[in-house]
Amino acid sequence: MKIYEARINAEPDPYSAGTLIAQRQAARDRINTLKKEIRELRGETEETLTEEEQKAQELNELDTGYERAKNQILMAYVAAVMAEDLDTQASLKAQLKELDAEYDAQRKG
Repeated sequence: MKIYEARINAEPDPYSAGTLIAQRQAARDRINTLKKEIRELRGETEETLTEEEQKAQELNELDTGYERAKNQILMAYVAAVMAEDLDTQASLKAQLKELDAEYDAQRKG
């Protein structure tokens, strides 16, 4: 939304959507790591997941993050369409394309 607001005001983008998405995913990954460390320090046993279950869980987390980011871009796009802001529309299309490419690469990995 801050990118959209900046563009409405003819200001430079305050940050890259792709970078923000990557930073948010890194923060989620760090939170998960810390939660695991806390469980280990408490002596709690984590239910052992099979490799297939673990992969399914990771893919679910990836999908959830992607859907959140995509929905934010789409909401901003609708606002840009309503404001007839063609520059922002083009930029949001590019951001969505970048998000899709990142998601596809992570999904394949």
